[in-house]
Amino acid sequence: MKTIIVIGLLLIMAFFVFLWELAKSQRYAEVVHAKGRLLSTYVDIQQGNALTNSWNQHTHPYTNRYVIDGTAYQCVMAVDSWDYQGPSNLLVLTADKKFLYIDGHGVSLVTNRPPGY
Repeated sequence: MKTIIVIGLLLIMAFFVFLWELAKSQRYAEVVHAKGRLLSTYVDIQQGNALTNSWNQHTHPYTNRYVIDGTAYQCVMAVDSWDYQGPSNLLVLTADKKFLYIDGHGVSLVTNRPPGY
């Protein structure tokens, strides 16, 4: 009987670990989708095409300039409401095709994933 209880508890713990990893992978998929959306929109605009938006993301020109660790980054495009955590989270594409994450805590350079993803 104790063995069945231990196995049951281990299965429940494994289930919660699986759910956590599944949630992280879905959040990361949103990051990849937003990055792709920014790059394709930027290329479309450079080729003279019109700016269009999908129903769940709003891509727009964004021309702010940020300095991170002594390096200046000139922004060209941003997408907001891409992660459904709030309208103030921006994923930004810079002129040298790097990504910045902007939220209420400030600006950070995205090397792979934004903070918390």
